Amino acid sequence: MPRLSRRRIRLNKSIKMRWSMKKIVIDDHSSDEDFKIDSNEMIVDDNLKDIDWTNDQMLNHIGDLFKICINQCSLKTLSTFIYIVLKYFNFTWRDIDNFMCNIGAMRCITANKWAGIFVNGDFDAFMDDGRGGKRGDSFFDEYPELETEAKLFVTDACSKKSSDFKAMDLANFIDSSYYTLLNTNKCQNELIRSERMCRLDLRRWGYRFDLNTQRPYYEGHDRPDVLNYRKEFLEFFLSKKNHYYLVAPGDHLDWLIPTQKPRILICHDESTFRSGEVTSRRWMSNETAPFFSKGRGRSLMLSDFMVCHPSGPFFYLNENEWHKTITKYPDLLQNNDINYIDRTSTAAINVGADAYFDNETVLSQFHRLFKMLEFKADYKDHDIDILVDNARTHTARQYNLNDFGKNIGSRCPVDVIEYYDENDIKKTIQCFFSSGPHQNKSKGLLQLAKELNIILPTKCSLSQLRELLSEDPAFQTKTKLENLAKTFNINIIYSPKFHCELNPIEGLWCNMKRFVRQRNDQQYNTMVLLIEQSRDHFVNIDLYKKLFRRFWQTCEAYRD
Repeated sequence: MPRLSRRRIRLNKSIKMRWSMKKIVIDDHSSDEDFKIDSNEMIVDDNLKDIDWTNDQMLNHIGDLFKICINQCSLKTLSTFIYIVLKYFNFTWRDIDNFMCNIGAMRCITANKWAGIFVNGDFDAFMDDGRGGKRGDSFFDEYPELETEAKLFVTDACSKKSSDFKAMDLANFIDSSYYTLLNTNKCQNELIRSERMCRLDLRRWGYRFDLNTQRPYYEGHDRPDVLNYRKEFLEFFLSKKNHYYLVAPGDHLDWLIPTQKPRILICHDESTFRSGEVTSRRWMSNETAPFFSKGRGRSLMLSDFMVCHPSGPFFYLNENEWHKTITKYPDLLQNNDINYIDRTSTAAINVGADAYFDNETVLSQFHRLFKMLEFKADYKDHDIDILVDNARTHTARQYNLNDFGKNIGSRCPVDVIEYYDENDIKKTIQCFFSSGPHQNKSKGLLQLAKELNIILPTKCSLSQLRELLSEDPAFQTKTKLENLAKTFNINIIYSPKFHCELNPIEGLWCNMKRFVRQRNDQQYNTMVLLIEQSRDHFVNIDLYKKLFRRFWQTCEAYRD
């Protein structure tokens, strides 16, 4: 054996001095099995949410985990903490795995699993080590009433629309409640429960500060009720495709005249423009840019119609047609809260200063449109179909069967029920007694069923009564908008939920907002002027023809 070098001899001496030679006695009741980690339980779930290592909250995750390490130094906790820190500083998987293997920590594949559980919010699963038992009394074990009050405080704070709630707010609340509970005065600056511990409390109670993401919009495509209605929607339009004005394929965008009785498709929708919106990309000089407001600014809500007809995408009347219209309907000249473009039904509301496009406002706008359509010469002898989305402001109903009580004098939402029978004849039925011992009292569903000649069992419960009446035309209610349109012989069609691609006017808003954002200086008056220019730009580039052509292509694609 060769002689050791001087450097090697000194190294061996230093090693002997570093490590104690005293033996460590291990308790007989404990075994290595208590500290082993079952590899079968460490299988990584492929469905776990991926971790965003660039998230601004990652430093908070590391801080929370380090606090846990102070209170509970377990192999799992420390390994996960080291793994998260190294990943945060962009070390490679191989380097981390080699390092953790050399120091006796968990391997990367296991640490990554526990990191995913911790970051994604399953705090109880992370803290459970399978041993059971209680380590000792916590703060809230001593003061359980404080925990109840703290949970109520957090629930109320997190339910607000604003996201300004912080863990420090909870710490201050607990501190104040603690001294109130003990009826003593605070004599030190430190909090009774630190901000970091409050952050852990929030995790334990299931709260976390995350991206404001909700269920993806497109997931509604697969709902059974949506699929069934979409099938009916497609059958209606594709069966009548030869009745509509179509746009020929190719770059010329020529109109194809209907081969059967012509129908006109009119699309309706609302959208809000905000003066504070700007494009996501901006011109900069030497890494500097002019100051701009980050607020949304004043808002202007538009409600418009887009028409599939060679006369143009926007509905309007000429001077002669408008004169005939106001002669028959002089009420169209009255001022109201809605700002209309002259001789059109295009409306605008300054959100915040004026009202909002609620159901009554929408009905008023459509009523104006229905009166004006009668005098549009280009639409003469055409059937009119108006495509509307499923917003609640469009689908509100006059009454619902569940709003009625069973017996005389019970609740009743309307005075009169108007409906169309099997022969499409309009009928009415009074909901209150006009004379007799029950004068001015509501009839109730039982009496209404008798007047509708519905055969009832001897003892009929309210649920049975509602089931029988639900099949009668009087209670197969349509929306207020549909009933209004029927008086003008106009057909209202609701687009399927979660299918904005089946309403061509959505493309109008996309083009107009893009036009405005590219030129906006965040001044309200400038935005209003740009909105007018964007409508002209939309017509000049013939984009509405492409949108209607895409609508029919989308219908055929869904059918196939």
